[in-house]
Amino acid sequence: TRRLKNARSLLEIGCGSGVLRHQLEAATSWVIDGADINMEALKRAGPARGETYFYDIFNRCQEFAGSYHAIILFDVLEHAVDEKPFLDAVKFHLKKGGLLFINVPAVQGLYSRYDEAVGHVRRYDKKMMAKVIGPAGFQIMSMRYWGFAMLPLLLMRKVLAKNAAPSEETIRRGFEPPGNATNGIMKTIMGLET
Repeated sequence: TRRLKNARSLLEIGCGSGVLRHQLEAATSWVIDGADINMEALKRAGPARGETYFYDIFNRCQEFAGSYHAIILFDVLEHAVDEKPFLDAVKFHLKKGGLLFINVPAVQGLYSRYDEAVGHVRRYDKKMMAKVIGPAGFQIMSMRYWGFAMLPLLLMRKVLAKNAAPSEETIRRGFEPPGNATNGIMKTIMGLET
């Protein structure tokens, strides 16, 4: 991240309503552009230091070719049916030697109706990520799991949603904290883990 201290060319692909971008801009001096293909989500995005684009990276607009020092791909890759062409399109936008930050849901054994409802094709482990990232032409600098404190809740969510049809209700209930006290305890544990 030293290289990105004053970076002005970061792109968050799949920025949605801009939650992560706003968190990063609040904690850094980074200027982050956001791109998404979901216009409704983009309409909910507030102002940011960077530009916001209704843009499909598969279009490979020439003005974006090799433009970004870093690309943020959080909670996006698991939606791609075929990762290779998707990562090729991501790479088109990245400067040579640029950085790609990826966050994906982990442990395929935790795949549930919730994942189906939100459009996840798969969950990942380190071995799966290495098989996807390396052949796409990226060098892995660091890879780690996080959120172990949430594993019991993910297992509970999988069991409780086992017979549920994927729906908006499945998404709402799968994302909803189990109560203020439990939510507070989980945040404290995750803070310690971080």
